[in-house]
Amino acid sequence: MSWINTALQYIDNQAGLYAFIAVILVVLIYLIKPKPKDKTIPSLIFIMKQSGKAKKQSFFRRLVSEVLFFMHLLIIMLLAASATQPFFFSDLQVNAENTVLVLDISASMTTKDGFSTRFERMQSEAKSNLDGKISIILAGNEPFVVLDGGKKSDAVSIIESIMPTASLSNIGNSILTANDMLKEKKGIIVVISDFIGTEGLEADVAKKTVEAKGKTIKFIDLKKTNAKSVGIVDLQLDDDKVIAAIHNYNTEEEIVTVKFNQDSTQQVKVSSDMSTKVSFKPLQGINKLSIDVNSGNDYFLLDNTVYISYPVIEEKKILLISNKPKNAILPALQAYKDSWNSHISIDVAEPPKLPIINHDLIIIDGFEKTKLPNAVIENIEKLINKGKTNLIVTPQDDLKETKIAKIFPFEILGKGNETEVFNQLAVSEITKDVSFSKVNKYLRVRITDNKPITLAATPDNDSIIFISGYGAGFIMYYGIYDQESNFKYQISYPIFWQQTIDYMLNKQSLQTLNYKIHDKLLYEDAMQIQTPTKSIKSALIDFDEVGVYKIKNKDIAVNLLNKKESNVNTVNDAASNEQFDLEGSQSKEKTRLLPYIVYAILAFLFIELLYIKVRGDL
Repeated sequence: MSWINTALQYIDNQAGLYAFIAVILVVLIYLIKPKPKDKTIPSLIFIMKQSGKAKKQSFFRRLVSEVLFFMHLLIIMLLAASATQPFFFSDLQVNAENTVLVLDISASMTTKDGFSTRFERMQSEAKSNLDGKISIILAGNEPFVVLDGGKKSDAVSIIESIMPTASLSNIGNSILTANDMLKEKKGIIVVISDFIGTEGLEADVAKKTVEAKGKTIKFIDLKKTNAKSVGIVDLQLDDDKVIAAIHNYNTEEEIVTVKFNQDSTQQVKVSSDMSTKVSFKPLQGINKLSIDVNSGNDYFLLDNTVYISYPVIEEKKILLISNKPKNAILPALQAYKDSWNSHISIDVAEPPKLPIINHDLIIIDGFEKTKLPNAVIENIEKLINKGKTNLIVTPQDDLKETKIAKIFPFEILGKGNETEVFNQLAVSEITKDVSFSKVNKYLRVRITDNKPITLAATPDNDSIIFISGYGAGFIMYYGIYDQESNFKYQISYPIFWQQTIDYMLNKQSLQTLNYKIHDKLLYEDAMQIQTPTKSIKSALIDFDEVGVYKIKNKDIAVNLLNKKESNVNTVNDAASNEQFDLEGSQSKEKTRLLPYIVYAILAFLFIELLYIKVRGDL
């Protein structure tokens, strides 16, 4: 029955219902009486006749007269009820204790609605929702906590100092982070956004999750008008052509003026809620593509300009030093030259015969230590230190006894047995999209400083492949014996070497020069990075600005190119038409009934003692 199901929702221990069996037992014990024997006593015949008339009603009258029985029955029922751990939800005033603000700083917040942007209105709304201790989470590519339990003055200072970004909207995950910050404290979560979710959990799903835990959450939707928008939402980059997709989110056709590198202009018509493609021939270096909506019906401008970085062609030289009669690296180098980068030259040297070393990358793959002079190794070390070359060394059984091992920041401990090898950094430029295979043996090494970045390791965390800065250059230890592994037969092998050579040569390619907002790059060490607006030092970059980044002498272009973020009129059901008054806001809290049951039992015990005293039994 529905009322039973409703009642069961307010108990935490349904197994406690079995305690009510004791109530039934008490009633049965009370009803069990010894069977009386009939005897005729003349002097009592008249009285017995009178009592026989009410025999059918005697059971009810006996129950009514037994006050103590009902008291005991009620106490036992209360004890049984306590075993079920009952509770109810109570309303609490929460507005004056803790406030967690989730502030949207994503790209769509730069949309102009009326006389101000959504971001400016967000700042104003945030200042109006500061009660109690304040925590602030910025919702961009990822949730970012900037204040935890601070004062109102601290919150106002932060709100006034934050700036909009070109990041995506991760509203749902930010709400869950706010819930984690609030924990068991009483308070309210206030989300101020246009609710155009492009990353992570949907905002309405996160809201329901938080509300199910008894927390109060308030949505303030900043969309005021029917914002107009036309933007560049996609790029297709070929070696000799750029193809851009322009999307019109408006309800009427728009005429758009397209400019490429300021010297090529054309006008195109874009139908309502449709895309039109335009193409241009790129130049080496940075290219700029921009659009202008002739009618002015465009309130979101961040997707009106894109930057495209095309590689500047440079000739590079690679030297492979090896005494092996056959190795797997040379075919990989040749394939790299033939299919990926024709602007390199490959020299192969078999010690003691060596060319003049003026190469951009040196790979040493198995050499006889008596045939490679120490003077050559010292010269290579000096070139690396000056940044004139980079070095890759592969393992060999006597590597510990060679001078080349002294360049690397490790101690060789001995040989390792058969083991699996795992990719440690899936976001690295070198090992992304690469999986390694089992090796039959390897050299166990112990890293001796904190500079190297391990790219591949065994399950026991023995480093197999790592890279490290060395002066102005880089050194890499490729610890896989190719002859003792099937890795050389896998599709990942040429991918690994292509990405490794690109990295060690600082090779510029369309893939490594062009990224989207929220793409990430991880480098082997913290380095100086010039973003479109500021200079930072970091090893991990989470792109959140549209424009040109300068990293390791590369010009890297970053663009929004997100069709959902550009659609600044997206409707979110959880935020639309929500009525919520922060003043005197209510929060549901689970309140246990056990203390009240204990008080009731004590009260009935006191009444029982009082009743017995009045009756004269004490």
